[in-house]
Amino acid sequence: MMCGITGTPGTGKSTVADELARRGHRVVHISDVVQPYVLGKDPERDTQIIDTDRMVDEFVPFDGFVEGHFAHLLPCDRIVVLRLRPDKLAARLAARGYSPDKIGENRDAEALDVCLIE
Repeated sequence: MMCGITGTPGTGKSTVADELARRGHRVVHISDVVQPYVLGKDPERDTQIIDTDRMVDEFVPFDGFVEGHFAHLLPCDRIVVLRLRPDKLAARLAARGYSPDKIGENRDAEALDVCLIE
């Protein structure tokens, strides 16, 4: 069974996934396997453009956990959506050096349940 761990950037996905790996579970971080699917960079939004359709089509399910903010698009048997209050999320992203626009975009996405709805 493959379980996806998803959520807005900054909600704790990597922390949870690293703890699962420490406990002996197989964990794949999308950030470690996404490079072949990067189409370019969107400088206005300060993000990479990913061919998620191709990645989903080519992703081979496995027993374990897949972590990343679009893990919910993969063929998972179960999905865990991590959440965080938007004000706390904004503080975490600011501490990471995110731009004010990027913080606002992610704060709004969290407030509007974007990952949960997808």
